[in-house]
Amino acid sequence: MTTNKTSLSRLTKVRHRNELNSTLSTLPMAAKKVLFLAMCQINSKNEFDDDHIFYVTVADYIKWVQVKPDAAYLALRDGSNILDTTLLKLKHDEILELSSDLGFKFTKSNVPDSMNLSLTVFSTYYRNEGRVGIKFTKEAKRFLCKLIGEEKRYTTQVLLSVVRLTSVNAAS
Repeated sequence: MTTNKTSLSRLTKVRHRNELNSTLSTLPMAAKKVLFLAMCQINSKNEFDDDHIFYVTVADYIKWVQVKPDAAYLALRDGSNILDTTLLKLKHDEILELSSDLGFKFTKSNVPDSMNLSLTVFSTYYRNEGRVGIKFTKEAKRFLCKLIGEEKRYTTQVLLSVVRLTSVNAAS
């Protein structure tokens, strides 16, 4: 796993802005696990390059999720496909609060009631190499990095607790 964190361990934490919580709670488990394995590579104190692609391998998936190789290949493919159709759903107040961060010129008088933003630009699946690549949108990047030490509300989760969940209804 290529990462900009020094190392991954049982205590590796994944951080994201609170506005992602409702979107993440609706993701099927395969997509949630692939997403968190990609997100654990992000150093949430810094920004990653807009053209950066995060790779998750079958070996990573097997190690963290503890499944057989056939299940890992299927989960990577299905999870990345789901992420390509995942939308970040923002409400009126969130749009207004985040408009300057996201480069939108909304004011109290013209802010929409809701907004959907794409999570990924694309994902790739390399069956022969046993990996997927995920490229996040510039908008999604704002929810994933430069979180620590700023006046932003964010959620911290332990990677191991998320990838070992067995049900979408389980608390994350």
